[in-house]
Amino acid sequence: MSFLNDFDRLCATKDYNVTFERGTRIAYSDRAHYFISGTASIDTAGRVVHPGDVLKQLDLALTNVEALLHSGSAGLDDMMHLIVYLRDPSDYAPVRCVLSARFPGLPVIIVQGAVCRPEWLIEVECIAVTANDEPALPAF
Repeated sequence: MSFLNDFDRLCATKDYNVTFERGTRIAYSDRAHYFISGTASIDTAGRVVHPGDVLKQLDLALTNVEALLHSGSAGLDDMMHLIVYLRDPSDYAPVRCVLSARFPGLPVIIVQGAVCRPEWLIEVECIAVTANDEPALPAF
């Protein structure tokens, strides 16, 4: 098990008084699973970016997810599904349109939910899987 972060894009969560891991990689002999927790439109200091613009927040949140996955040798193409939390259900249609175009065929669940900070309009989380070749590790 290893924790994922990209400190060029995201600060440590403790820097803004929360304690969770942004991402976790669990390696098995033949594959690795990546669990990316709720990720939003934030910068390297933990500040909210693009207040009031759900699509710009979505784009930065996905860029941050990509950075987390990349830190563990995975990418957005390795996602198995994506869960999206929207503060305002009226943002559903434009968000669904962007995600359908960007990730055709990827299972995406969009739900209304209270996201962590009032300025965030959206958070995303995902699970990704990659091949792994470490025979010394246990099988899945």
